[in-house]
Amino acid sequence: MSDASQLPVAVDIQPGEDIAAYLQRVADANYLDFPVLTGHRRTARVWEDPDHPLLARLSSITGVAEERLRAATLRGTYPGIEVPPGSWRVSLCRLRLAGGGGLVGDW
Repeated sequence: MSDASQLPVAVDIQPGEDIAAYLQRVADANYLDFPVLTGHRRTARVWEDPDHPLLARLSSITGVAEERLRAATLRGTYPGIEVPPGSWRVSLCRLRLAGGGGLVGDW
């Protein structure tokens, strides 16, 4: 897939939506498997900080600006965060439930 005209159903990204969740909605709306649309599994670490060529291709086929897609990634949401290989799992394990039911991070 290389061109937005190839997707019969246009789907817009919602504010605060994760890029993988958005792309899953795009795939579902267009009756595609996620890896066929993106070239990656939904759970792949590439979605933490996708490279420019991947975001440019996805922007082209979805019609959503690359900047909006970048903002939906971990790196886009937290631009100053250090994410060395393997550390995101440790960071997620440090999250715990707060008394009110929300998540509190132990960063």
